[in-house]
Amino acid sequence: MNGPPRAQVKLDYSERYQLAGHAFDTTRKAEWIVELLAREPVAGVVIQEPADVSIEALSAVHDPRYIAAVRTGKPIDLCIYNAGMDPHENCNIRGLTGITTAILVAREHLVFGWCRDRRVPIVFVLAGGYTGGRLDQMALAALHRLTIEQAASTSLQS
Repeated sequence: MNGPPRAQVKLDYSERYQLAGHAFDTTRKAEWIVELLAREPVAGVVIQEPADVSIEALSAVHDPRYIAAVRTGKPIDLCIYNAGMDPHENCNIRGLTGITTAILVAREHLVFGWCRDRRVPIVFVLAGGYTGGRLDQMALAALHRLTIEQAASTSLQS
């Protein structure tokens, strides 16, 4: 068929952005898609290395105070933390293989420690986590207890 040229679909992909410390399906999905497209190309689709985003480009869509906060960690007045347990590998809904109790302990330590080190107050909610065949009520309560323990431990260190 002769007609107007077909529009190109540009997919930004870089292995640099596949740097998660764990090989979860959600972080590998982009790689799988690129591998599939390499084997079975789709007409009009171009896979390209994304350009680095400049501060000027970010400034066009974000408030300068937000950019400064992301770059420096200041000024952040309050951290609001949704301490969800639904990624735990034993959660029947939204559980991710490899998200173990130890990973969630490390997450809580990271979040509360970051706030403590920067003297940023934190509020949190105990969220997510669904009981089912591999996660009963007491196991879910124990996961939420991890958040409470870390909050208490961190506040004692302040």
